Amino acid sequence: MRSTLKTFLDTDSGAVVADWVVLTAAIVGVGISSANAVRSGVGNLGESIRGALSNASVAAFCSGSATYEMRVLTGDRAAEAEDIARQIGGLNDKDLQAAYAETAIKVQVLRDGNEPDLYVNEVLDYAALYSNELDNRRLSAPDGSASVAELAGLSGSCGSGLLGGGSSSGGTTSDYEMQILSADDVASFETDLAGVESRAILDIVTALQSEFSNSAAASDISGMSKALDLLYSSWQVLVARGDDRDAITAAQDAFNRAHEEYLAMRA
Repeated sequence: MRSTLKTFLDTDSGAVVADWVVLTAAIVGVGISSANAVRSGVGNLGESIRGALSNASVAAFCSGSATYEMRVLTGDRAAEAEDIARQIGGLNDKDLQAAYAETAIKVQVLRDGNEPDLYVNEVLDYAALYSNELDNRRLSAPDGSASVAELAGLSGSCGSGLLGGGSSSGGTTSDYEMQILSADDVASFETDLAGVESRAILDIVTALQSEFSNSAAASDISGMSKALDLLYSSWQVLVARGDDRDAITAAQDAFNRAHEEYLAMRA
């Protein structure tokens, strides 16, 4: 059991070059064949956004309470996640904390090394499993270790600082609280965006900016609030999946401009 986890933690590289070439060729082929499907899907998503803006239920939602959802060890691999969780449950407290700290560092190292998102997210899932066991035992992560929320680009507890935070870093605005959308509304919207390419998400951001501006011109605070919440969610989707830095910055800037205008109108 410990040998399996140690082997995982010691692995610090992605796929073997030969395998990666084959996988890349396959991905290109799938990408070409699915272009039309993606194009039509973006159109459908536009309608979903319009529906979210007009029909979303009103509820206070602190973005810090968002829970991490498994990204790779799910679906067909859910049983694998359960088996790993059982193995983790057999670790003593000291080994558990050390394993979490090593996995958290590994996520950051892999991301900095531009390893494939699939691999980074799988390691992030491991970190989430370790973190869950820490919570079950009411143990804290070792000092200096980033939380799963920080590693995933989600908000931590409201008002707390986050990994890579700050307006110019492409991180998160940790003290932002959802103004009007419920947790279910946000989760549904972010699920819709998860498989959408960056350029399409930026088109959605532009549409949301328009919705925000129209609502501001009509002094419609509710409409502004909904558009602002969705702008924030769009930005966070890009951050969470480690998207292109320019795309993250563009979404962040759009949110920040809208947020400043919103605060000015509410002052």
